[in-house]
Amino acid sequence: MRQGYWIILDELNLASTEILEAVIRVLDDNRELFIPETQAIVKAHPNFMLFATQNPPGVYGGRKVLSRAFKNRFIKLHFFEIPREELEVILEKLLFRLGNRYTWADKKLLEDPKYDWNQHLIEEGYLVLSSKVRSDLELQIIAEALYNNFKKRIVLSKSFNIDSDLKEESAVLRDIIRELRNYRDRADIVWTRIMTRMAVLTAKALQFNEPVLLVGPTGFGKTTVCQLLAEIHNVKLRILNCHMHTEGADFLGGLRPCR
Repeated sequence: MRQGYWIILDELNLASTEILEAVIRVLDDNRELFIPETQAIVKAHPNFMLFATQNPPGVYGGRKVLSRAFKNRFIKLHFFEIPREELEVILEKLLFRLGNRYTWADKKLLEDPKYDWNQHLIEEGYLVLSSKVRSDLELQIIAEALYNNFKKRIVLSKSFNIDSDLKEESAVLRDIIRELRNYRDRADIVWTRIMTRMAVLTAKALQFNEPVLLVGPTGFGKTTVCQLLAEIHNVKLRILNCHMHTEGADFLGGLRPCR
């Protein structure tokens, strides 16, 4: 802010009231931020710019309705769901880039005449894209776009089944499925298709060092999947339960006055 950097406040309507009150001062004409802990006032650089994004309240859980006075400090731009025809164009562009990524990564990958790279690409593409959508209709659009580009169908029974025959395994997920197969007799895990899918997708994200947000009801196995993968990779896992009174100091540490 002092240096004139730009800032995005993502998911603004999830922020606490204290945060929103601080943002109001930044949006006023004086463009300053008061830090109560240090009693300091931070003046914004002339080049400083603030952006904010949010999901519609009511449609997504936990989002609050911002006051009209607060929203009037912004130029509000409303966008709605992407039309089907535009979504298909986006998918085709993404798939083209995905295909080029594999071509540029290693020329030796194309030297095996027996390997079905079209099948490989649609499985990778489906894993990347299907985890980002929210409805069955969008999943169908993804499957159709993949088929239109590669003339191959995704076979989900091969992707999310740890009991499948070795010959029927997905080449993209073979290593992950074989690792999970070593734990299929654990008494504390029931390997339903949903549980397997969650474990496979989470493990796939870990291969690329991507952060994962698991969304689902209580008892769905979200924490268990993380504990299992930590055990597989021999990594120490710490669990922090968040609640309405969780503060930044709970994650980062902080200074407490001596009494």
